[in-house]
Amino acid sequence: MKESVDSKKNKKKRRVSLSRGSMTVEAAFLAPMAVLLTVLLVFFCFCEHARVWYTAGACEASLVGTARQAGDNKNPERLAEVRAQQRIEEQPFLMDLPTIDISAEGKSVTVSYQSTGSAGYAAVFPYEVKETVKQSDPVGGVRTAWLARQIINGGE
Repeated sequence: MKESVDSKKNKKKRRVSLSRGSMTVEAAFLAPMAVLLTVLLVFFCFCEHARVWYTAGACEASLVGTARQAGDNKNPERLAEVRAQQRIEEQPFLMDLPTIDISAEGKSVTVSYQSTGSAGYAAVFPYEVKETVKQSDPVGGVRTAWLARQIINGGE
């Protein structure tokens, strides 16, 4: 009888020691996976930040081109290109130098950035952003609204 009680205690001790060892083995697999997932998440955030940064830059540069086109009649493509290049230089996490394509047709300016895919995140997550801004005519819009109001109200 005494032997059976001792053997039960030994079995219990073995189970406890096995469960402790299995925790170490599980942690050896899970810890690197957790670190890898964290690094991939940070990497993806850098990629998304670059895409959003250049989308805002394309919109800003095309807006600069249309505003100057309305006021000074200077070359809108050149003005948009200068602002687009400044946006690249201001990029806080510059890992890839995108190419810039600018075109001005009529009263609109289109700016696009495209990753070269040569290094960094652009090789894994290539991006192309394109924004077009059309020059607005606020005076014409107000006159049209005033005329429509006059027609609706019957000339009052």
